[in-house]
Amino acid sequence: QSMRIVSSSGLSDEDIERMLHDAEEYRDADTGRRELAEARNTLDGLIYTTRRSLDEYGGNLSDQDRTYLKESIQYAEQCMDLTDLEVVQAFYAATGQASTADRVILNLEYSKEGASAAAAEGLPRRVVLKTMLVAPHAPAVMYETEVRFYREIKPHVPFETPAYYGALFDPDSGQFGIVLEDLADRGVVFPNVTMPTSMGQIRSLLRNLAALHAKYWESPKLESDFAWMATPKGGGMEELFKGLVPAIMGHVEAESWRAEILEPLGRSVPDLHEDMLKIAAGPLEHGPRTLLHGDTHLGNTYLTAGDETGLLDFQLSLRGCYSRDLTYILTTALSVEERRKHERELIEFYLSEL
Repeated sequence: QSMRIVSSSGLSDEDIERMLHDAEEYRDADTGRRELAEARNTLDGLIYTTRRSLDEYGGNLSDQDRTYLKESIQYAEQCMDLTDLEVVQAFYAATGQASTADRVILNLEYSKEGASAAAAEGLPRRVVLKTMLVAPHAPAVMYETEVRFYREIKPHVPFETPAYYGALFDPDSGQFGIVLEDLADRGVVFPNVTMPTSMGQIRSLLRNLAALHAKYWESPKLESDFAWMATPKGGGMEELFKGLVPAIMGHVEAESWRAEILEPLGRSVPDLHEDMLKIAAGPLEHGPRTLLHGDTHLGNTYLTAGDETGLLDFQLSLRGCYSRDLTYILTTALSVEERRKHERELIEFYLSEL
């Protein structure tokens, strides 16, 4: 069963100016790809109007008149005509503990001219809109960080992530929208810590991290272009992380298997948390600084053909020592035995890829 969304309001002057500014920026940065830049701005308009609709109607996606939605999207249209969109499926994040954003799968319809342009530029018939359908599931800084990562960082770094088509963040409401490819169309696999990971897949993940890290390794841009990003000393989510003990204790008390995992350590949750903060501020910061993914557990990755992999979810990106990303992926992607056996060669491989 399909559902349709309507917009009750259009683009503000500020958003229009932002879209025009982005169009100019893409035009300057992407030589020879003028049409693609304009198509991305069209999708920026789609994000904004869809975001407003979802915010207003929540789960009650109606079949009301879609005229204003089309007009808002067409305002940004230059190289293609996006005439309609269909909501295929919506996924809600029940809490901010397991997932911090909702996702909507959209089918896009183009005019005949737009369909030709879309085919020529490889733009999709189906996309995923990452957004908030009803209410925030996490602090707004997480959403802003991911939007800015896709807009300001990803276009300049060649590593595997979902194809990105547009993004906006509203600082007044904390609402956001990111339009990405639907990875299901590529048949990717989303792993977790209970699944075995091959050495080839681990090397692919390290290669992706090395591409990101090498681009901004001890770069002056860390203190200029990316001064807005958090560091382990503050900003972003760092202050919130320092006060997570009550939430962690709630999980441990509510689910007995968590307590069983911790029992052999003979340590309390507050003691473990305090040690974690000391390590994060000490050993994990003694080394070259760069731009980090920030949350490189195995659940934020995906597996493509062969042993190739990609990275997802950049809400916790920050500036810091490369070792934070490196140690996190090695400890969550490998068993203790496999990590002890291969960690030195894997670290050497990562360093060779920089």
